[in-house]
Amino acid sequence: MIRYPVFSFHGDSIFVLEAPEEVRGNLEVAAMHIPIILLDSEGQELTRVKIGRHTVELSESGGVPDPERLRLMLRDTLRKWGQTWDDNAPLADLISATLAYS
Repeated sequence: MIRYPVFSFHGDSIFVLEAPEEVRGNLEVAAMHIPIILLDSEGQELTRVKIGRHTVELSESGGVPDPERLRLMLRDTLRKWGQTWDDNAPLADLISATLAYS
């Protein structure tokens, strides 16, 4: 089960999908070739799946969720945005800050 919000990382950019209905409007088939990292709010890596000619859906990768990876990626992104975060900041705080900033 995918747990929202979902975070899409590409370079120094992050895009947040807060609900399932946002996936279809914000992920495009034409952009499937762009490498991104998609993680749900528990650190489960997700993959993009092309459905038909114009629809992209998300699917779990089948791997083990890695909340520490998500925590580090969010912390580092927030720092790049000029925010100060402790190395051990809790994941829940980083998710809240990212949602407030984006």
